[in-house]
Amino acid sequence: MLVKGGVGAAVGLLSLLFPQTLFWGEGSLQHVLDGQRTPLSDVWPGLPPALTARALVDVSSPFPAPAAAVAVGGAKLLAIALACAGGFPGGAMLPPSK
Repeated sequence: MLVKGGVGAAVGLLSLLFPQTLFWGEGSLQHVLDGQRTPLSDVWPGLPPALTARALVDVSSPFPAPAAAVAVGGAKLLAIALACAGGFPGGAMLPPSK
């Protein structure tokens, strides 16, 4: 339980810096592949300012440089690695609903 709580906290803290790591699927992939020109399809009408205030890479504007895309990709890879190390199936951070 302590490991899972620690992993969840680490992924949560990582998501404060890179909110793009919170989402998955084709919509999120398209968002990153086209340099964030496509809005995130997982959230509407967008992410609240409280979630994006500390973001190192703005989620609502195109990537300013290729390094920003690499940073988001590295953060997503780290989030997936943490989830797998913590035993979360498929990177899912919440238990399945019954």
